[in-house]
Amino acid sequence: AFRPTCLAPETMIAGDLRRRDPMLIVGFAGYHDFFPDLIADNLTAQDVLARGVTLDLPALRRERIVNTMTLARLFERADFRQEVVRALKPKVGRAARVGFPAVLGLDNALAVKRDLEERLGREVFEIPTLPPSIPGMRLHRLLVGAIRRAGGRVFDGMEAVRAEVADGRVVAVWTEAAARWRVHRARTFVLATGGFLGGGLWAAADGTVREPIFGLPVVAPQGRLAWFHREFFAPEGHPLWRAGIPTDKEGRPVDARGQVVYENLYVIGNQLGRADAIRQRALEGIALVGGGRIAWE
Repeated sequence: AFRPTCLAPETMIAGDLRRRDPMLIVGFAGYHDFFPDLIADNLTAQDVLARGVTLDLPALRRERIVNTMTLARLFERADFRQEVVRALKPKVGRAARVGFPAVLGLDNALAVKRDLEERLGREVFEIPTLPPSIPGMRLHRLLVGAIRRAGGRVFDGMEAVRAEVADGRVVAVWTEAAARWRVHRARTFVLATGGFLGGGLWAAADGTVREPIFGLPVVAPQGRLAWFHREFFAPEGHPLWRAGIPTDKEGRPVDARGQVVYENLYVIGNQLGRADAIRQRALEGIALVGGGRIAWE
C-alpha cells in the first residue's frame, strides 16, 4: 500500500512512488515475512510498474532460520552481496530500481546499499517489513548514541510503575526490572509511554480508561459501546483511538477545569487526547514534533 511520509531513511528514498519508472521487488526463499509478488501486484494495480522475484540462494539454505536478523547479518558480508547480485542480474530486465526488504545490514546500511547499486547498475531501496524492524534498530542506536553524547543516560528493559508527587510537581518516577525497583529523580519529566498498544493507557471491562503511572485525567468515550463504530473501516475513525490526556499549550496535563495537574510533567506522542494518529498516519510525526518542541523550550 502507499504510505505518505515526511521523513524517510536514505535507504528507502529510491522507492518513492511518485516516480513511475519500473521496479523489481526482491524476496528470499525461506524468508516468510515479505511477499514480493503480492507487493508487485498491488503496485501494478495502482499504476506503478513492478515485478516480483524470489531468490533461492545457497547461503540461505545453510541457515537454520531465515529472518530479518539473519539477512541483515549476511548483507554486511561482501561474499553474500556478490551471491545476491550474481543471482539477481539476469532477472533485472528493464527495472530501473530494485526493492529489497529492509534488511540491508544493521551497522552499515548505506554502504551495503551503495555497493549493491554499483554491482547491479540500478538504484536500490528498502521496503519496511514486519517487526522486528532493522531500520528501527538502526534508528534506536543512533538516538541512544546522540543522547549519551549529550550527557544523557538510557535505561533498557525497565517499566515505569509509579510516581512520587508533591505540591503540584513530580518529584520522582519509579521503575521495575527483574523484580528490582529503582527511583529516578529529575527537574522535568516527559510522559511518552504510548497509547493502548504501548501500555500508556489502560481500558477496563467497565468502560473506563485510565493512565496507570500518574493517574492523569483521560478524555475518552463513556462506556464500551461508544468505543467503536459498527463499521470496521469507518472513514471517521473509531472514537477510542482519540482517547488520551488533555494538555495545555505547553503540553502539560490539565484537569476537567483546564488547570495544570503537574507543573513539570509534559505529555507527548500517542497519549495526547483528541488526536487520531492511526487514521492520520501520524504516529511518529506526532511523537517527534512533541518531543522536539518540549526539548527546545
